[in-house]
Amino acid sequence: MEDVYLKVLMGDSTLEDYEDGTNMSDDVIEDSVFRSIYLELSKSIGDENFQVTFKTLFLEILNYSFEKKRKLCFELKNKIEDIYKFSFDEDLVIYVDEDCILFLKFIEFVEYNCIEFLSNFWKKIFSNGEDMISINVFDFYINNLEVFDKNLNKTVEEFKIDNKYILWFLNANQFLSRWLLLKSDNYKEEIIEKMEF
Repeated sequence: MEDVYLKVLMGDSTLEDYEDGTNMSDDVIEDSVFRSIYLELSKSIGDENFQVTFKTLFLEILNYSFEKKRKLCFELKNKIEDIYKFSFDEDLVIYVDEDCILFLKFIEFVEYNCIEFLSNFWKKIFSNGEDMISINVFDFYINNLEVFDKNLNKTVEEFKIDNKYILWFLNANQFLSRWLLLKSDNYKEEIIEKMEF
């Protein structure tokens, strides 16, 4: 285990504090484990390992109290804003447990569960996946800005999803193009495969 995770698990305590046979309280352990979940998730945002990490921890996260899940959502919001260089125009509103779940689904969409959206976008530009194989998505964007923007707007209008955070994200176009290019580059093979079916 990395030192940072050991420190999180033990809080301000040292190994010597527990050598006398006393145990950490359940609250300290729960808080430490929850903090390690946040560290693991935030470390992997924007990384190809996020999907595995998120799927591994998702059910465990759901078992925590609303207050802890809400705190995690706000901390992940800050990390997502930092990685993708955008900010929520309004304060993040999380009133109930369902909002936490929707926000976690938003994170899932932003990180990896976006192939359908991406393939719907690229299908408007290329008739099939083979046409997309040889392009560099960043060069395409620079050389075809008007086509790119028009088709992105159309894809957003047509995309149906029942998640207020994802809908907000898709309608905040000042940073959507950057995200779409990064994810299209990362998931190009999956997008092409989806376009073929």
